[in-house]
Amino acid sequence: MKKLLQSISVLECDVTVKFIVTSRPETHISTSPISNSHHNSILRLHTIDTNEVTSDIRLYIGDAFVSSALARPWYSEDDVNTLANISEGLFIFAYTIISYILQAQSVKGRKSRLRTAMSTVRDSKVALGPLDAMYELILACASDPVKAEPDELGTTLLVLACIVVSRSPLSSNALADLLGLDSDELRDSLKRLQSVLHMPEGTDQPGLRTLHASFDDYMLTQRRIVKSVADEMLARGCLRIIREKLHFNVANNPSSYEANATTPLKISLSLNYACMQWLYHVARATAPSTLDNDIEQLFCPQLLFWLEVMSALGQVWRAAAMLLYASSTVSRTFPLLPGFTHT
Repeated sequence: MKKLLQSISVLECDVTVKFIVTSRPETHISTSPISNSHHNSILRLHTIDTNEVTSDIRLYIGDAFVSSALARPWYSEDDVNTLANISEGLFIFAYTIISYILQAQSVKGRKSRLRTAMSTVRDSKVALGPLDAMYELILACASDPVKAEPDELGTTLLVLACIVVSRSPLSSNALADLLGLDSDELRDSLKRLQSVLHMPEGTDQPGLRTLHASFDDYMLTQRRIVKSVADEMLARGCLRIIREKLHFNVANNPSSYEANATTPLKISLSLNYACMQWLYHVARATAPSTLDNDIEQLFCPQLLFWLEVMSALGQVWRAAAMLLYASSTVSRTFPLLPGFTHT
């Protein structure tokens, strides 16, 4: 690099030199001067339009198949499209699956592995072995005891588990609110995992998610994350948020006789999520009955406030379905309302 810069400096004409640096979004890189947006442009592949990335992956898969063609055709254009869609915008997943398929040297073997890839690839330890090894390496680096305390690692795994089971995209502020964590603490716990996790730059920007379903599967099988425990954490968080933030006329309507305002309801994302998703997390918790008292104490006085939010969100139909579902899920549901008793 030094010699290159010296050779450029002796040129008499004006020269513009551009360097392209590719990397996983590791913390020590993202916090270095090279990531200063005033000096360069940063392109994050997982933020590009999914259709555009899928199109590129489709070309990559097709070229890989053509380059390794056998005597007889063993795949179709539909097969290429299916594999591209399965990849969900992640090139490393496409590369792993293609390598798995092309390891077979016969038409029959490749067809068999192709069928596996298109149907039960996430259950195939052989197919996803290299990908699991990569995930293992990333988590091992993120779990380095020299760089993080044991309680910090525990927080990271808890937050990851809740991201995996969350039912709609959350912001880091919203998830921190639901889990009772400091937002900066939550973001710090996830910075070392940006190779497998998309964390929007804005703390209130929704979109906190894992980059591919294969990582979710890895965490649930290899890392033994217990979904029901994460669901219970989110259930308790939802009930707490509803208890603390719901109030009369949360939609700020001037009169109860007027229709809901056409402008979006201005409530926090954490309250929106809590009102929409609390029951589903309760139903999937380890021991839903332990939440009965919380639900009873919360919804007896605040049921109408919750219905107001659901109405303002245009989700009255969902509220009715949730109440019916609750009557068969929660042991003591809304005992003061006729028709909503445990069956």
